[in-house]
Formats: sequence, C-alpha cells, structure tokens
Amino acid sequence: MKRIVCSQHGVAGMAFLCVHAALAIDTGEQVGFYFDESETPALAWCHACEQVRLQAVEIDPHANWSGAAEFKPVCEQCYQLARDRLLSGAG
Repeated sequence: MKRIVCSQHGVAGMAFLCVHAALAIDTGEQVGFYFDESETPALAWCHACEQVRLQAVEIDPHANWSGAAEFKPVCEQCYQLARDRLLSGAG
C-alpha cells in the first residue's frame, strides 16, 4: 500500500479524492460522494465529476475517465472524514 504524509494525521495509507470533495472536507459544501473502493487506493468524486464519468463511459464503457477529472492524494483518515461528512449530508 502506498503511504502519504498528512499534515493532520502523519504517515498513513493513501487514497484519492477529486479536488471538489477534498475542498468540501473543510468548507462543508455538499458536493456529493461517489466512490470506488474495490481497488487500492480508494477513489472518490463529487456530483460534477460523476457527470464527467457518466459522459465518458457512455462513449466508451472501458474509458479511463479519471484523467478528465482532477484528483488529489489524501490520507485514509481524510478520505474517511470526507466519506462520513459527504454521505451523511452533515457539513
């Protein structure tokens, strides 16, 4: 497993959030939360990036759509914080 140094949580496992979901950790903005935890590292994205994904896979079901969105590496604890806040609707 790849590791990352987080300013809040220290050395931890790595995950990826789209930049919108990553910003929402601090702002509390409800941007939605879609995710794929079937592989490591986990990957999550917002409503806007879900629209990008849907358009890409409509054209090509095997498309690597994540290249069309901007993702940020985060630690697993920050990923879980985003998941908890954005799935629950609590800011």
